[in-house]
Amino acid sequence: LHDALPIFGVHVEEEMFYPYFAVFDFEAMLEDVNEGNSARLRWVQKHVLVSVSLCSNIPTLTRPHCIVEPDLDKLLDRMLNCLTATQEAAYRLMLEKWSGMVHQIEAVKEKWGISEEEGEDEVGGTESQRRARKKMKTLVSDVERAFEDYCKCLPVIGFNSARYDLPLIKSKLAKIFHLNQSSKMVVKKSNIYTCLTTDRFKILDVSQYLAPGHSYASFLKSFQ
Repeated sequence: LHDALPIFGVHVEEEMFYPYFAVFDFEAMLEDVNEGNSARLRWVQKHVLVSVSLCSNIPTLTRPHCIVEPDLDKLLDRMLNCLTATQEAAYRLMLEKWSGMVHQIEAVKEKWGISEEEGEDEVGGTESQRRARKKMKTLVSDVERAFEDYCKCLPVIGFNSARYDLPLIKSKLAKIFHLNQSSKMVVKKSNIYTCLTTDRFKILDVSQYLAPGHSYASFLKSFQ
């Protein structure tokens, strides 16, 4: 996207990186169980999710929010509602921040006579001009969609979430994030979810981008 916009005469602003993110952390309790899988293995406890803490760096939403709910479905619904409100706030700020680029894209469409109406681009001009206009419409549409997706997708970050937090809710992942409808990319290594992207969220584990053995305490100290 950063390389594609200048091709269409759209001036890319210096600060092109997405500035906002949300963070989350699950807490679980150990519940006693008595399940025997074999003569050599017996499960005695399991992790049961009881709460989630959320926060973001969006100016109006910097206050930490903790949800405590023993019912897993209700807990995840409330978590998703909170994240959705955060994502919508970030999206509005991104459109304000890059409103100049939105106007530039509209100017490119006007320059090439690109209409939103189906079939209107085929009217007027020579055959070669109509073909060029149709091709440009496809290209601009792809760039416009990519820019919209970039503004809309909020990074949601955990620490060691790929190995612990997300596996806690792996049986609910598809349902809570509507992966059958909006999944764009799921990167999984063994039982580790390194990236999960939907229309609204990009769920990442920051520990996947640090040197091996980096603890949470050393991460906070290093990056203040």
